[in-house]
Amino acid sequence: MLHFATIVLSAFMAVGMGTMPACLRNAEQDEPVYYQETNGFYGDSSSSAYNVVVKIPYTSKTLTATHCLAYRFPTFNYAPVAGCCGAIAGANAIAFYDRYDENLIPNHVSGQPIFNSYAYSIGDQYTNALISQLYEYMAGDGVGMTEKQFKDGFTRYCKEKGKSVSFTSCMSSGDLDYAKLQTNMKTNQPILLFLSSYNVLKMYVGSDYDSYAYRVSSTAHIMVGYGYKSYTYVTSEGTKHYDLVSVSSGLFESGDSDFFDIDYQTKIDDALAVNIY
Repeated sequence: MLHFATIVLSAFMAVGMGTMPACLRNAEQDEPVYYQETNGFYGDSSSSAYNVVVKIPYTSKTLTATHCLAYRFPTFNYAPVAGCCGAIAGANAIAFYDRYDENLIPNHVSGQPIFNSYAYSIGDQYTNALISQLYEYMAGDGVGMTEKQFKDGFTRYCKEKGKSVSFTSCMSSGDLDYAKLQTNMKTNQPILLFLSSYNVLKMYVGSDYDSYAYRVSSTAHIMVGYGYKSYTYVTSEGTKHYDLVSVSSGLFESGDSDFFDIDYQTKIDDALAVNIY
C-alpha cells in the first residue's frame, strides 16, 4: 500500500503546474455532458484539484516498456477563452502532423530533426490562431464541447487543409487497453485522452527511491498522449507497477516531462489514436 508523503513538493507543484483546466465528458446519457475548463464555471479549483506526492522506496527498479513519438512534442497551452481544452488538445495533435505537411498550420515552423527523432517548436501566433479556429469549429461556447463536437471540428479543419482523419479506439470493454495504446503509438499516432477525472504527474528520481508528484482533478479534461513508460519496482511492501503516458496536458506551464498515470485517481472515458493523412 503506497503511503502519501506530507507534501514537500506541493508548493512547487502549485506554482509550477498552474491552475488545472477541467472538462466534462460526452457520456452516453440523455443530456450531453461537456468537456470544459473550470476557470470559475465549476467552483473553486481548490475543491476539485489537489497535490499529492507518492514516494516509492525500492530495492530495484525496471523500465519494462518505453516509447516516445518525438524528442520534444507539441505542448501548446494558449487559452483564449474558457472551455477550450479540446481546442488546445486538437491543436497539439494537428501540430504533430504539421511536421509532415506544414500546410496544416500555415506559416508555423513545425520544428527540426534532432538525432534520429524530432523536436517540435513552441507555440506562436499561428498556433494560437489555430486554437481559436478549432474552438469555433468545435462550437465552444464557454462551457466546453462534447466528444462529437471535438471530432467534428477537428475533422472539419483538417478537411479544409485537404486532409483526411481517422480515429481508432484504444478501449476494450469500457476501459483503456494499454496494449492497444502502445500498438497505435508504434504506428506513429498520438492518442487523444477524454477524461472525466484525471492526474498529471512529474517524476523525481532519488538514489534509492522515486517520487511521483501528482496534480489531481475530479473534473474532466482532454489531453494528448505521445509516448508511454512502464516501471516495475521491488519494494519492502512487494512489487509495484506503474503504467504512464507521456502527455501534452494543455495546462499552464505544462511540458513534455508531464505524465499521466492510467491507474491513479482517473476515469478514462475514451482514448482514440488519431491519424491525419
